[in-house]
Amino acid sequence: KQRPSPAAMDLAVKEPARNYVIAAWLITAALLWLVLRFDLLPALLAGLLVFELVHVLTMRLNFVRERRARIVAVAFIAAVVVGLLGLAAFASLLFFRSETGGYVLLLKKSADVIQSWRGLLPPWLVHTLPTDAEGLQGSIVSWLKEHLAAVQTFGQEGTRILIRVLIGMVIGALIALRQADPPVDYRPLALALANRAARFTEAFRHVVF
Repeated sequence: KQRPSPAAMDLAVKEPARNYVIAAWLITAALLWLVLRFDLLPALLAGLLVFELVHVLTMRLNFVRERRARIVAVAFIAAVVVGLLGLAAFASLLFFRSETGGYVLLLKKSADVIQSWRGLLPPWLVHTLPTDAEGLQGSIVSWLKEHLAAVQTFGQEGTRILIRVLIGMVIGALIALRQADPPVDYRPLALALANRAARFTEAFRHVVF
């Protein structure tokens, strides 16, 4: 027997007075505006994804108690994420520190491709292309020097997005664990906000899954 989703719980059926519902919609709209205003959309999507993945895995683990199933699901997702990040870091380290392969081999292959295309390109473009791997490396270094500010900005923005995604995933996992023992008695505004959140996660589930 599958466990009901958080969005399908009884609280999503009960609605408080209309003024609380209107206030909840206004608060939800303001929060979504803040998410877009401060570029928190990656964190929100990552948190929703982890929350729904925990729910899906919990439904598969219907032979254990819900709290334990959610803990196992969160641990599994955390292990996968940490493993993928570690693997990516290790592969990058090998790629850039390798003397016989890695970026050196990539430069040679790229130079060979450029050489094979020389006969098919117009003369004015052929004169601008490097002739070997060293020339290609020099061109890349020159381009990086000319666009250093843009490269640094891109790297900083990528790091910032990654950190926000990881924080969003942690928050999503914590909320998913909290759903094992949800509050029973909501105050009217809290109930209206919980219903808006349930509808939002249900919409995300329909789109992604």
